Amino acid sequence: MEIGLWGRALYETAQLYVVGWLGWRLFERLRVPAASLLGAIAAVGALQLAGVGPAHVPGTFKFALQIILGTFIGLRFRSDTWEHLRCLAAPAALVSGWMLASSLVVGFVFLKLTAVTPVTAILGAAPGGLAEMSMLAISLEADALVVAVLQIMRLLSILIVIPFLAVRRALSTSANGEEEIGTNSGTWECRALVTLAVGSAGAALARIFNWPAAGLLGSLLAVGLTSSFYRELPAIPAELRIWAQVGIGGLVGLSFTPLAWGKLMAMAIPVLTSTAVLIVSGLVLAALLRRLTGWDALTCLLPAAPGGVTQFFILACELGADPLKVSLLQLARLLTILGLLPLLLRLPVW
Repeated sequence: MEIGLWGRALYETAQLYVVGWLGWRLFERLRVPAASLLGAIAAVGALQLAGVGPAHVPGTFKFALQIILGTFIGLRFRSDTWEHLRCLAAPAALVSGWMLASSLVVGFVFLKLTAVTPVTAILGAAPGGLAEMSMLAISLEADALVVAVLQIMRLLSILIVIPFLAVRRALSTSANGEEEIGTNSGTWECRALVTLAVGSAGAALARIFNWPAAGLLGSLLAVGLTSSFYRELPAIPAELRIWAQVGIGGLVGLSFTPLAWGKLMAMAIPVLTSTAVLIVSGLVLAALLRRLTGWDALTCLLPAAPGGVTQFFILACELGADPLKVSLLQLARLLTILGLLPLLLRLPVW
């Protein structure tokens, strides 16, 4: 029986990749920015709405994709990286504090437009991740379906709007004029497996200690610390990141079920209004971040958008921003939301 379940899971994972690949190629022909991510979202999401998409993709698949992207981020660390990271303390505090405050404000806006509870509204507005916020909604006895719908709508809106805001910059040179570190376009080498093994070991430890986004954070730290303080790890092919992007896009597309669509249609105006407020808030934050740091506009725009660490690392690589800065600021925001928001929502004021 267990073999049958695994066989079904492998079949549906393969189905997700085939559909995601077709969406990627279609969007690539249409010259849509971040085609591998957005194409997979669109193709898999369309199948889900039609009721014929994959039903069960194992959690280990998502964990493996997190390890791959965390490893790519970690490979950008060098012995001198930590000196440069000191300048990220103020931007990280600004992004984290702004995102936490905007979650409360947008949650209040959504609360005024609907009949949901305050905790449900705030969790739906908080950029803490679909799975994480849904689980938190269950633990706090909020409406998990409403939270999931709000999270899906916010993520899809951000992933659609941000690439098109940055499309002119994406067609020009990269933000720093540098080649991506830690990747190559050649064939697989055995040495690359060492790098992936280090990332996997870090992810496994993070999962044991129940860290948020364990696959991403654990592999990032393991590879980053090894490259910084021991020796630089071998590069891994850039094509692996592209295929990880297709998988992540497919996973986002899986969330768009007929039930979620029906709930979205029932709350369309409040959902669109709160999402628009979040996008405008992100644009204001990006302007403040640029004034504070002097970074290029795109590197300020991506960490200011209320998306996800993995998705925005992908967009940073695709559009020419600084992936390390974007990832670390998004990670700081994620940890702040997951660390402080549950404590705030347990206060008796709600």
